Amino acid sequence: MIRTHPQLRALAISCFLPCFLLHFLGCASDGFSSGLGLADAHREYSNSLRWSKFDEASRFVPAEERADFFARMPDFDRVRFTDWKAGPWDPQAAEEENQALIVVTYRGFRMTNPIEFQAQERQLWTREESDGNWRVRSDFSGPPR
Repeated sequence: MIRTHPQLRALAISCFLPCFLLHFLGCASDGFSSGLGLADAHREYSNSLRWSKFDEASRFVPAEERADFFARMPDFDRVRFTDWKAGPWDPQAAEEENQALIVVTYRGFRMTNPIEFQAQERQLWTREESDGNWRVRSDFSGPPR
């Protein structure tokens, strides 16, 4: 049996136990605490959709709405987005009112037909009172599945 010095054992426990607990306690939560302003949250969400990273985008969707969010996304074996553009909105008013409606137009194409199409998404953003994070409710009028 290997014996360790009591001080070395105490040092190891005091260093590694907090890291261990923070890692596992953080995983037990929603895992989302962005601290982002609306403009950054909107950009991260829209870029995630543009690149078909739905898991990343879903961080901004309220937990109780995520299953529906995934069900409404286009089949990206058949469709690709190439770009997106947000309609006009007032970031200062949104920050003051804790909500904003942003209409985003995505450009893309179907894998079977290289003709470009456009799809719109109405993003209703609200700031959560509990943690101050921005969440989106999406009304996506995308290409046919």
